[in-house]
Amino acid sequence: MKKLLAVLVAAGVAASAAFANVEMTLNLYGTPFTSLVMDEEFDPEIRPQGAFGFEDQFGFFFGSPAKFVDIGMTLSYGLDFFRDAEFYANGEKKEDNSTGFGMNTYLTLGPAARFNIGDMHSFLVSPGLGVNLLALTGDIDVIGFTCDFNLDLGYRIWIVNKTGFHFGFDVGYDLSVPLAGSADVDNDYTYDVKSGSRNKIYFGVAFNFGDKSPDKFRAE
Repeated sequence: MKKLLAVLVAAGVAASAAFANVEMTLNLYGTPFTSLVMDEEFDPEIRPQGAFGFEDQFGFFFGSPAKFVDIGMTLSYGLDFFRDAEFYANGEKKEDNSTGFGMNTYLTLGPAARFNIGDMHSFLVSPGLGVNLLALTGDIDVIGFTCDFNLDLGYRIWIVNKTGFHFGFDVGYDLSVPLAGSADVDNDYTYDVKSGSRNKIYFGVAFNFGDKSPDKFRAE
């Protein structure tokens, strides 16, 4: 774990040399509600239960048009696991199917605005696009792939503020809504994904390599 953290911090330092202001967060997250609805007459639906995992998020900020805001883009990826999944048809839960181990992984990319209130507080708003892969096994085996609209709303509190380096903690909410996708069931049936959502709550540690907008305007 220490070696992994050292590698990620080194990556953040290297990226900051190119972008001058790079934020990196290392998070744990849970998904209290996830739903994947297929485009079929009986509206088959999958709801993974108790998913919990980890993610890494990079924010590359290349401009600060005002003292209170940094503008850039975010890139995040994560992996979570869930204990089972529930199946629904026509809005009713099906009790005769069960699953064992399941996993979900994703990658998102989009523009970002980070609003800074003084040195200690930051609020992140980042809409974007992502891809998501879900796999589960049991009475029914499913592999699902979606392209999503993603919205990340986050808060950071910075407890260490030095020239060129900041450290703190973050918490946030992340919503993903499928725009297109498909699910393969038991290698026999392939369904188009028509709707659903993935609701994620995350928390972790945050690093910022470089100067945030208050630092830049203070230096001037």
